Amino acid sequence: MNGKRALILLTFAIIIILVAAVVFVSIEVYPQWPTLGIAAILTLIVTAFGSVVAILGGLGNAIKTIEQIFPESAHWGYEKKYREYLHYWNRTVDVKGLSTVGTYSIDLEKVFVELRLSFENQAKTSADIVPEELIQLSRKRHGLWELLQFEALSSKPLVILGPPGSGKTTLMRYATFVLSSERKVRRQTEAPDKLPILIYLREHQDNIAATDDPFSLVDAVAYAFGEYDKQLPKPWLRGKLDKGRCLIMLDGLDEVADDKKRRDVVSWVEKQIDAYPDNQFLITSRPHGYRSNTLQGVHTCEVQPFTSKQIEKFVQNWYLAHEIMSQQRDDEGVHMEARKGARDLTQRLSSTPELMALAINPLLLTMIATVHRYKSALPRRRVELYKEICDVFLGQWRQARGIEGDMTPEQRRSILQPLAFHMMAQNSREIPAYEAETIIQPRLRTVNPDLEPKDFL
Repeated sequence: MNGKRALILLTFAIIIILVAAVVFVSIEVYPQWPTLGIAAILTLIVTAFGSVVAILGGLGNAIKTIEQIFPESAHWGYEKKYREYLHYWNRTVDVKGLSTVGTYSIDLEKVFVELRLSFENQAKTSADIVPEELIQLSRKRHGLWELLQFEALSSKPLVILGPPGSGKTTLMRYATFVLSSERKVRRQTEAPDKLPILIYLREHQDNIAATDDPFSLVDAVAYAFGEYDKQLPKPWLRGKLDKGRCLIMLDGLDEVADDKKRRDVVSWVEKQIDAYPDNQFLITSRPHGYRSNTLQGVHTCEVQPFTSKQIEKFVQNWYLAHEIMSQQRDDEGVHMEARKGARDLTQRLSSTPELMALAINPLLLTMIATVHRYKSALPRRRVELYKEICDVFLGQWRQARGIEGDMTPEQRRSILQPLAFHMMAQNSREIPAYEAETIIQPRLRTVNPDLEPKDFL
């Protein structure tokens, strides 16, 4: 409204100036009829001003009508800001929860190694008729952008399963980073032309579980923006969702500790899928946590462990990024130093099968590379490295991610120790679930008698 008033006043001022000029000229040229001329001109001013006001008033009503039909129109230009915010929030590597960290942030794009996803298990175990295209997909490992191009996957949400530390959240953050980059950057990848929405489900479990006020996907995005003191125009985002313009990433379906809240979250996810069926959905979860709370009408794929080539590429990327930041320059000397450190670590991994078995997990590889980089070596006793890994998985990493729990890391370790000893004595890396539950039950009862072994695991 302020802009409209200013426009009216400006128009009126221009009319007065023009009329004054006409009056002056008229008096100079025709001095015999100034009174009649001025009266006529004043009438013209009033008429012209009334016409301008009417036109501008009609324009204002037209704008209001357009905004009602197209709610996005009231926020033209906001998409650039939205993408900028997401770009800033997802551009660095998240190392919260690691006990050994550097003094600076590393750009995610500098170290990211694309994960490979597999449909092999779905093709084998699905009771539904699996499309031929999906059967063909199951015979290879694929990157995320490659998968999203297949028509067989576009009609259903895609659930991405992977064990803790396998890189699911990092994959979602990297996808958000790419989709929020400048258009020329997005075109250099196979990424779809979609608006990214990234939601960490664990952060919204209380709002989702609340029954007094329905909580929508738009509300979740607005809540996340509020954490950074940014306002999200909800009509703008609803317009994008209604048009099917979005790639919606819901991270951590299993990361809700309370059983009832977890069921509420699963139900909420299904409602959002039904509410916005024209958009693409990606949902991440651990395999075990997902099997007890599955989604209907979805495709599922699994994150594959790092190959030796992926491990080598990550170590090279990691060392180079850290050397550049550490020395604050990027020249051949820095690259030489990075190659030296990366070569030493890859040789140590290759010569130590036990460490290589850990390095196929991206989080564990990050921990190993970080310890090696900042301590100039790996611990002489592998048990020291294993202890740090246990501390991260049982406590620090979970706490940094905001995953609630009613046990301390020490309590979790004490419950798992009998299981670890049993598996070591049996020289086995896998054990049936029922057997593991039986082994941990006595210790679990002393710590939390109300918790069932299967729920703990």
